[in-house]
Amino acid sequence: MVLAVSTRRRSEARRFQRSPPHRRLRSPQRQSENQLAADAENFYEALSNLVRYYQYRDRDRSCCRGLSVTEWYALDTIFREKSSSIGGIGHQLRMNKSTATRVVAALESRQLVERHSSPTNHKIRNVSLTAIGRALHAAIVATLTAEHRALLAGLSHGERVRVIELLGTLTALASRRVPLDG
Repeated sequence: MVLAVSTRRRSEARRFQRSPPHRRLRSPQRQSENQLAADAENFYEALSNLVRYYQYRDRDRSCCRGLSVTEWYALDTIFREKSSSIGGIGHQLRMNKSTATRVVAALESRQLVERHSSPTNHKIRNVSLTAIGRALHAAIVATLTAEHRALLAGLSHGERVRVIELLGTLTALASRRVPLDG
């Protein structure tokens, strides 16, 4: 078995020696590009696993307290914006207005949000949380915060600060690369 491994390594080494010059790593720039490509693949896998763990990739799966992930995102967006138009909600969640309308209608049917006319433009309907919606939002945030606290407990304070900073930086970089309107 050991003989087979060492024979394979020797043949791979010979193949590399015979490979064309453009495939060999000669310059620091080429090594840096290859490292970046490898890091991007590793990042993709790590981020995909984390996102899958939190189930945020599949917008139709249940998130918490009977809400789909999309409904939770909409509820949270409305909470953060205090009052938002359906178009604004769609813009924030990267979905078209008709999809945002359906999500808001589902929240409205559960009495979590209410629609009202915009004070500045009577054609626009704004959406805000009801008392039930604010209470549900607070309960979900408390649950998620407890989960995150348990997750972060294994890290030192410095590591937690660094993770939070890096996530903020990655979000800012990603938002520049993925336009909100499409």
